[in-house]
Amino acid sequence: ILQRLERYSPAARRRFLWCMAGAPFFVGGVAIVVTLLPTMSHELGWALDHCHSHGNEHGHLCWYHPATFHVFSGLGLMALVSFLFSSLHAVSAVRKLWRHAQETRTLMSFATPDTDGVYRLESDVPGAFTAGFLSPRKLITQGLEQALTPVELNVVQLHESVHAARHDPLQVFLFKLFMQLFPRSVRMRLNGMFEVAVEQDADTFVAGQMQDRLIIATTLIKVSRLAARVSPQQWVSTSCHFGADALEQRICLLLDEKRYLPFPARTILAVLGLLTAVSVYYAETLHHYIEYFISH
Repeated sequence: ILQRLERYSPAARRRFLWCMAGAPFFVGGVAIVVTLLPTMSHELGWALDHCHSHGNEHGHLCWYHPATFHVFSGLGLMALVSFLFSSLHAVSAVRKLWRHAQETRTLMSFATPDTDGVYRLESDVPGAFTAGFLSPRKLITQGLEQALTPVELNVVQLHESVHAARHDPLQVFLFKLFMQLFPRSVRMRLNGMFEVAVEQDADTFVAGQMQDRLIIATTLIKVSRLAARVSPQQWVSTSCHFGADALEQRICLLLDEKRYLPFPARTILAVLGLLTAVSVYYAETLHHYIEYFISH
């Protein structure tokens, strides 16, 4: 699947990756509907109580026939593990949000706003990035600004403007949060692919504005070489940096004349709608199997 994604544009890859990140939540939502729909149908008068068909052969998962919940059981252990897993990640997410807010607030106190909406930092370390979740800010250091030509500086500013307009730092944070349900090896790979797609998507937008992809590519190389001369600097956690991710892939995309496929939104929606419709149509049968599985 990941190899096939290379045939699509960066914007399409971002949407595909979001679909993959949201897949567990979609499946879980459908499972909840399938579990509760038969009882809801009886409550609304659409159908009769289905439980009479299997009697007491196994437990019931209905509002009218609630199963007895035992804390010291397999279900109790599953509930405890789920609660601990969710709590740990919720605490971790809140800590990351707080850390990002504190770092951004501290950094902005040393930044000087300009008329073009870019904040200047008095630092010789070359760097340009976008920070902030709800109100993204574009920042550039004097060290990078002095090393670039006006055209190159315009490329960097346009690139960061795209990140700010699309709230890319927040999107990266939320994507990583959704990916916590995946195994670590898969999670790390998909997180990396999403970050590259975000940068390539911004590069593509800038290329459409400037009509000269070579200037963008040379600017990427120049900024990367400038950054390589000094020790790596992480200004703010969960931010979008110019020239920081997958330089080779970004340059290849800029210089490649290949036409990439768009995101098949209608096909995806049709497949999801069909799966949901089939699940709802066979809700009673699936509900019965869920009850049987839990009881055994």
